[in-house]
Amino acid sequence: MPDEGIQAGMVVLAGYTSPEPISDGAIPFATLGNWSPINLIGRTQLIRTAGQHFSFANPPWSETVSRPQSKDNEFAPASLLRSTMSKYEGALERIDAAHKDDPNTITTNNTTKPYELHYAEQMTFYLERLNPNAPELLRLAIRAQHLRRWEVPRSSYPATKIGYHSWRAGLQRRQAALVKEMCVEAGYSEEEAARVGAMVQKADLKAGDPDTQTLEDVACLVFLDDQFDKFEKDLGDEEKMVDILRKTWGKMSPAGRDEALKLNLSERALTLVQKALSG
Repeated sequence: MPDEGIQAGMVVLAGYTSPEPISDGAIPFATLGNWSPINLIGRTQLIRTAGQHFSFANPPWSETVSRPQSKDNEFAPASLLRSTMSKYEGALERIDAAHKDDPNTITTNNTTKPYELHYAEQMTFYLERLNPNAPELLRLAIRAQHLRRWEVPRSSYPATKIGYHSWRAGLQRRQAALVKEMCVEAGYSEEEAARVGAMVQKADLKAGDPDTQTLEDVACLVFLDDQFDKFEKDLGDEEKMVDILRKTWGKMSPAGRDEALKLNLSERALTLVQKALSG
């Protein structure tokens, strides 16, 4: 396989493979004859040649991975190989690993996945539409917007307006603390991690912070495009739904509103949005 065929996330190995546990002690190096991609535990990592050798890029240390069978195998400390993953990739992997723990699932295009992973992917999708050059700290905050949210259901707070706002505020504080810890573990400074947490908590939204406003726009777009129909059906109150739509529109920036007008909404959603905007 030519080098230009290598894509981010691809595992490159030479020869054939066999499952073998990898521990913190040592990771095999092997000589390369040519490029050849295989899957690593249902996901892939990018590996580049270094002279005559290659190394695993941040393998899952506690799981079984595939290693090449080669008489030229050498071994190196695992700590030397961890550094091949950037701190951004490490933080993103931690966030997505948490999303994958969500017991709730959703099936789209014949693919079933944890709901919060689906939600995070939708957040990233709309970030790309609004700001394809977004800084990595914003990208992490976007990805962590609902971090482990299923662990604190709405029913754990009183079914009142105060209860709702207390639930939302508690979620934001908790999610901010969780993502800050993940970012620090991945190698970010305390200041950088705190910035990600502040965006997740929307601490600077009213102060006009542009990145936090982008996060708010993205969350509103995902609500309108991905959650609206089910939410409206469960709510069962058109007047309340129209009021929620007015408030959602009021939270968005002009760029966010422009993007919202491009959404392919259901006929019911479109009717209610038009009603909200005309009132």
